[in-house]
Amino acid sequence: MKIIDYHNYYDFFECHLQSPLVEGNRLIVAIHNLGIMPDHPLNPSDRLLYLKDCTMIFEGVVRSERTVFEYIGDPVQGQFKSARKVKDGPFPHNNEAHFIFGLEGVLEKPMSWVDWEIECTSLSLEVPNTPALKDSPL
Repeated sequence: MKIIDYHNYYDFFECHLQSPLVEGNRLIVAIHNLGIMPDHPLNPSDRLLYLKDCTMIFEGVVRSERTVFEYIGDPVQGQFKSARKVKDGPFPHNNEAHFIFGLEGVLEKPMSWVDWEIECTSLSLEVPNTPALKDSPL
């Protein structure tokens, strides 16, 4: 199932992100435990629900830049190495209207907290035909 837009209905605070796959001007990110807010087509409730597994696809990407705060030791301790910037690409130039999408979460490799900005023309979410929604990210 593919859901287009609804980019204001996602909560990334408890999610885990995989490293991105870049294909031309497309950026693909596998995500675990994405928060889905009420009024999103996948969330029939009035509270935040978590989607176990999904893939976010950014089309028409012109910029992808993340600040990575790599954990030192156990992430629960909250100690980090110095922050570093990572830029994906280069991406082909395009003249379409873009928007900036911000996300944050735990990047699994290397284990780190990441603040990420992606400038793109569109965003879609791919989920299994029977998405697994739960009340808690645990």
